[in-house]
Amino acid sequence: MQSHNLQAFDVDYTYRFTKKLETFKTNDKLGYRTAGSTAEYQTGAMIAEEMKRIGLTQITKDAFTLDTWEFKKAELTFTTATGQPYTAILGSYQTHFVTNGPQTYDIIYGGRGTATDFATIDATNKLVLIDIDQDRDWWISYPALQAHFKGAIAIIAVQSGGFSQVNADALNAQDICGPAYAPAFSMSQNDSLLLREQLTTASSVSVLLDACSIVQSNGTSYNYHGKIEGKEKDSYILISAHYDSYFSGFQDDHAAIALMLGLAKNLITTGYRPQKTLIFLALAAEEWGVIDSRYDWSVGAYNQITTVRPDWRGKVFANINFELPAVAHMPVDRIRTVYELHTFLAQFVEHIPRSDVYPQGIEVLSPLATTSDDFSFAIGGIPSLRNDFQDSSFIRTHYHSQFDDETTFNPQAMLFHLQLYDALIKRYDELAVVPVDFSTRLIAMRKTAPVALHTLLEQALEVIRSLPPLTKAHNPQLLAIFYFMETHFTKLTWQDEVIFPYEHTLTNCAALTRAIERLKRGDYKGALQYDLHLIDNTWQAYDFDRDVYDHFTNYVCEAAPERLLWGAGRIMGHIDLFDVVQALKSKTADESMAAEIQQLQHALQQQLQLHETIVDATSQHIKELIQLLKQL
Repeated sequence: MQSHNLQAFDVDYTYRFTKKLETFKTNDKLGYRTAGSTAEYQTGAMIAEEMKRIGLTQITKDAFTLDTWEFKKAELTFTTATGQPYTAILGSYQTHFVTNGPQTYDIIYGGRGTATDFATIDATNKLVLIDIDQDRDWWISYPALQAHFKGAIAIIAVQSGGFSQVNADALNAQDICGPAYAPAFSMSQNDSLLLREQLTTASSVSVLLDACSIVQSNGTSYNYHGKIEGKEKDSYILISAHYDSYFSGFQDDHAAIALMLGLAKNLITTGYRPQKTLIFLALAAEEWGVIDSRYDWSVGAYNQITTVRPDWRGKVFANINFELPAVAHMPVDRIRTVYELHTFLAQFVEHIPRSDVYPQGIEVLSPLATTSDDFSFAIGGIPSLRNDFQDSSFIRTHYHSQFDDETTFNPQAMLFHLQLYDALIKRYDELAVVPVDFSTRLIAMRKTAPVALHTLLEQALEVIRSLPPLTKAHNPQLLAIFYFMETHFTKLTWQDEVIFPYEHTLTNCAALTRAIERLKRGDYKGALQYDLHLIDNTWQAYDFDRDVYDHFTNYVCEAAPERLLWGAGRIMGHIDLFDVVQALKSKTADESMAAEIQQLQHALQQQLQLHETIVDATSQHIKELIQLLKQL
C-alpha cells in the first residue's frame, strides 16, 4: 500500500453513503430492497446518480428479466397469556401471500416441521409455528413445502439456532429455494415465547395475520455500471457489489457498494489514470430472483455476464467482488478466489503490512464458493475473487437480520479494505498479462483424482511448466482457457459445494460401499447415521415425505437451464434412495436387510458406471486442455 495515498480515503463517505442506501424501503418497518421491487429500482437510480456525481463516466443501466418480490408487511396479532393484545412484526421469505387486511386463522405448533411432526397434527387451513436451524438441519423451503402438502396456510419459523442468533428479537430472511405457493414467515424468539405460552394450554390459538408478500414472474430489474476509462478501451478490471438487501442491509451489501464507490472516488480525486478501463458495477437481485429454483440467488450477476454483457468475456482481466466489508470477521482477513489467481494473490498479500484490525494478516483461499456473485462471474469466464466472510461468526449472529445495521460498522476494517483493494486494482492495472496459474487447479485435482487421470494431469502440468514467456497478446487465449477449465472442471454437490467432476461419484461409491458392509453386519443404524445421508440429497428422505423429496429432486434434475442459472450442468447425477431410507428407518435388528442390500448394490453399480463415464469425459477435457495450452 502506498503510504502517500492513505489519507485520501474518506471513510466517513463510505459510512454516509451506506446509510443513505437505506432510504428506500419495501417494508416501512423492516426495510428490504428486494428483486424487482420499487425500492430496489429507486436504490439503483440513487447509485447511478452517485456514480455520476463522483465522476464516473458512461453510466449504464442494464436491464434483465427475473422474478420479483415485494414484501410490504406481515403482522401477527394475538392475545397473550395475561389477556393483552400483542402484535408481532414478522419477517418473510420470497413466497406469495396476501391477506388484503387482517384475517383470522388458527395457529398450531409443528415442532421442526418434519413429516413426523405433521403426522401427529392436523394442519389443514392453519398457520404452523415451527422451530428451525438452517445451518445444522435444513433450509426453510423443506418444512414450508411439507406444511403446504399437509394443507397448512403458511409456516412461521423461529430460529432455534443457526442464523440470527445475535438477539432474541432478531428476525431472519434467506432466499427461499422453493415454490412461491408454500408461504413462510419469520418470527423472533421473544415473540414466539409469548405465543407459545398460549399454545401450552391449547392445541391451537386464534390469531390475526395481516400480510402482503407479492411474488411475480417475468419482471425486470437493473444493474448499473460506470467507468474510469483507461488507455486500453477493451481490457477491463471489474469491481462489483450488490445493492438489493434484506432489512437495513448495512453490511450486506450496502457497505460493499460504498466501498466500491469509495475506491472509485479516491481514484478519481487523486487523478489516477489507469492503463485498463475500470468498471464499477452495482448488481441487483443477488439475494434472490427466480421462483422455485435451488439456484435462486446471484441472478443479477449471472444475467450480466451471460445475457446482458456476454461480450465482456475475454475482455475482463479480473473481477473483484465485495461482500460485508466493514466488519472484521476474524483476526485474519481473507480473500477467496478461483484456483488460477491463488498464486498471484498469495504473492501480492505478502507485501501488505499487517494492521491492528487484522493482526494475523491476510489469507488466500481457493476455490470460490457459490454464496456470492463472484461465482457467477467466474463460471462466466472472468477470473474472480471476493473479500471472504463465510466462516465469520457474523453470519450466525447479525447476517440477514434487522441487527445488520450501523452499529456493526468498523471504520478500521473499512479503511483497511479501501487501502488493500486500491493497491490490488493498481497492481492488476500495471500487469500486461492476466496473472492466471493453471497449475494450481490441476495440482488440486490430482489430490483427489482417480489414478486413471494422473498421467494426463502430469502431462498438462509439464506443458504449463514449459510455457514460453507470455505477453499481452496471449490474454484472450488465457481467458479462454480459464473459461474452458471453469466449464468442465467446476461442478457442484447437492449441497452447493464446489467439487471436481469425479468427486461426485467417488463420494457416492465410498458411502454406498460402507453402507452395504454395515447392512451385511446388521448395522442399519450405522448406515443411516454415517453413510447414506452423504449421497446426493438422500438426507431429505430422513425427515420429509416423498412428495417433498421428489419436488426438490426434480427441480434440479428436470428444470430448464434458465431456471437453474449458475447451477445448470453442475450436478453430476442423482440416486433415488428414498425407499431404502424409509425401509431402514422402520427396521428392527432381527429383520432381513437383503432387499435393501440389493438396492444399494444396484445403486453402486450405476455409480461405478457413471464414474467411468465421468472419468472418460474428464480425460478428454484434460487432453483438450493440453492442446489449448500448447497453442500459447
